[in-house]
Amino acid sequence: MRMTIEIGDWFVIDGRPEQVCAVHKNKVSYHVGGDRTKPMKWVFINVVTPLVIAPHVFDSNGFKCVTGHDVTFKGNLLGVCPDKYIYKDNDCYVTVTRFEDGWNITHVRYDGAQPTNSAMVRYTHELQHALRLFGIDKKIMI
Repeated sequence: MRMTIEIGDWFVIDGRPEQVCAVHKNKVSYHVGGDRTKPMKWVFINVVTPLVIAPHVFDSNGFKCVTGHDVTFKGNLLGVCPDKYIYKDNDCYVTVTRFEDGWNITHVRYDGAQPTNSAMVRYTHELQHALRLFGIDKKIMI
């Protein structure tokens, strides 16, 4: 899988989650285990794998779980949502809902100035990118 990687993104290498410290052409660097007292390690981007989003990522990053609400579409009840989280920022909120193939992240401004934005994410780095695109400066911790 080809990943678009930015500084701060989470990925998996050698079975461990690590965070990108620098990007140079086709390589990324990281501090093993996040220990910044040790030198950075460089690896080719093609040997890292994306980190699949697990529900605990939302729980440990200030998202509020609102699981169990009714899901409707055009007025028809579809069932009960198994996993849904909300994150409130200064001028907007973000909802994240689990689907079979990933998480739907929706950005809504309180003032209604912009239309709602939505994206489907499966990996932690995609969540990080979506939040940045929505203008939310949120550091995601694993």
